[in-house]
Amino acid sequence: MPANLVQVDPNQLTGVIKDIATFLYDRRDRIAEARAQKGGWEGWLQVELASSLLRTNGMRYDILREQLIYAGTERVDIWAQPAADQVGIPCHGIELKVESEFQTGANKSLQDRLKTDIVKCDNGPKAAFKAGAGTHLYAVGITSLEADLASYKQIAIATGQLICYCPVVVDKDHGIRNIFLIWWGKGFRQ
Repeated sequence: MPANLVQVDPNQLTGVIKDIATFLYDRRDRIAEARAQKGGWEGWLQVELASSLLRTNGMRYDILREQLIYAGTERVDIWAQPAADQVGIPCHGIELKVESEFQTGANKSLQDRLKTDIVKCDNGPKAAFKAGAGTHLYAVGITSLEADLASYKQIAIATGQLICYCPVVVDKDHGIRNIFLIWWGKGFRQ
């Protein structure tokens, strides 16, 4: 299958990606406020999303942040592991990046940061996290810039991976043009 950027109908979303899309839609007014702040809406979004996943996921998960699941010292932004009484359910790791009006420094664009996360996820977790039901890793980007979608197609070509996106919010009442959810995912199991 050739690398590509594929638009997905929001009504076809399932699992963790559907939970993230629902979260974005439900919090569109707060996102507009947080996005306007310099230096921190990605951190805010990680905390809020982690808290939301505790309540919305159909299965019981323990949600943790900044866990060492990769080789070396790299950490995953959000880690969802099944609660002790949940058997046969995979773990989920989410790398989350957001577009900002205040992006500065090296590797500053959302496209560059998402590409870095895709490569990190594609390398997979430590062997211990592949045991049992395994682990699903997702590199997720959130943007309001429709014109940037062409850049995400370039990431798909550069990484040789299929990247999906869907419009989540088109809501001018809350000061938001659009919010697009962009993601790449892969399962790992021994």
